[in-house]
Amino acid sequence: MLRQPTSGFLRIPFVQRCELGVAEGRVEGLTCNLSQLGLYVHLASPPAVGATVALRFLLPDGGTPVAATAAVTWSNQDPPAGVADLPVGCGLRFLEMAPADRERIAALVAQFRRRPVPAVGVHQPQSGRLRIPLVAQCALITPRGSERATVCNLSVAGVYVATRAELAVDERVIVSLELPGRPGTFARRARVAWANPDHPSGPHALPPGYGFELLDLSENDRSRLAAAVVEYLALLPEPSD
Repeated sequence: MLRQPTSGFLRIPFVQRCELGVAEGRVEGLTCNLSQLGLYVHLASPPAVGATVALRFLLPDGGTPVAATAAVTWSNQDPPAGVADLPVGCGLRFLEMAPADRERIAALVAQFRRRPVPAVGVHQPQSGRLRIPLVAQCALITPRGSERATVCNLSVAGVYVATRAELAVDERVIVSLELPGRPGTFARRARVAWANPDHPSGPHALPPGYGFELLDLSENDRSRLAAAVVEYLALLPEPSD
């Protein structure tokens, strides 16, 4: 998610639900990053390169949804090999969009650019445990069954998951995901630490979902999570003088 395009337009982390109108109908995806030229969308079955889609998503400025047409410029069918890599999905280039919405996107990118460098890419919790952006499919296993969901960020102690499941704070579930570049499924018990039912309302806003505290972690578990965080941090740009 750190990789920058050759266009010269800054790409910023931007994880929110979006809706795409494709030939088969409407599908829901999750944006991973955004620039003034386009965005990247995580989809299980991305459209073919060259396809034109109708795109709709919210910006964290409290305004109306952005509606645009966009072209699929590249398709990524490979699972991420590292924590900074993008999940399966596609890159979209904006074709038609209201000028006011282009200005809103430019303002969001500028707001991100003004932050201190290095920019980790997500809002940091009060716990002091560094959180890194990571978009990956996961499963939530609850007493009511299994629900497909998407991890949005990760720390050595927990994850944030975008989901439509209805959970209560302190409820126990199992979160199951694959850590990029690390073999095997990582499935652990977790507690709902906080709920986020709201639409995005700030530059680091997350889509509706839940923050989970991972429970009963072994030293090996913590080492695996810490290695993912360290790998991501090593790819951050150095602060400029």
